[in-house]
Amino acid sequence: MYLILAESELELIPEELRRHPQVRGYARYTHKDPSRTLLDSAEFFKAQNGIKEGDRRGRPDLIHTALIIALDSPACKRRELQVIIHTRDNRVIVVNPETRIPKNYKRFVGLMEQLFENGRVPPTGEALLSMEREMTLKELVESLSPKKTIVFDAGGTLVKLPEELRKHLEPVDDTVVIVGGFPHGTFRQVENLKVDETISVSEKELLAATAVAFIIAALGG
Repeated sequence: MYLILAESELELIPEELRRHPQVRGYARYTHKDPSRTLLDSAEFFKAQNGIKEGDRRGRPDLIHTALIIALDSPACKRRELQVIIHTRDNRVIVVNPETRIPKNYKRFVGLMEQLFENGRVPPTGEALLSMEREMTLKELVESLSPKKTIVFDAGGTLVKLPEELRKHLEPVDDTVVIVGGFPHGTFRQVENLKVDETISVSEKELLAATAVAFIIAALGG
């Protein structure tokens, strides 16, 4: 099964913020070029107030938690799960199932910055994380040629039990499941997709990691 963390709020500091006092102060303190620094709302919340969708952007923490859950799961170890990150800028990151994401958040941020700079991690040898060509969500899904595409959204059909969700995921090998990698709001690119089912596991919006945990349970752990 392909699990896509779609429209993820994972990006480097955009050009319009690089001269903001908060960003410049952070750069002096860390000796890091803003153009090579990951946007993180916990560090740059004041700066982000001045950009479009600033309250939604800069959330690598959401991806960090979701990846830890997905990659540490028995389903991933059984090679039943392939995780792909699709970002707000249509960057596509393929995650090797053998990847062990650092539990420490700062180390994870450093790993993502290395990925954005070099296009892969590690720079040589087998890639654990690789930046593929830019694709819209529609282009990405079509490249995977799934038999079924499922979107997780609060407005979808409510499925409360993992064993019931398992029935919706069949056939597991040829299914794409899309979970939003943003903190709140709605998908922007899903309306362009051929979607077979839209599913919810709660009447309220959930973070990506919670949805991923439910999917893992449905796959048998």
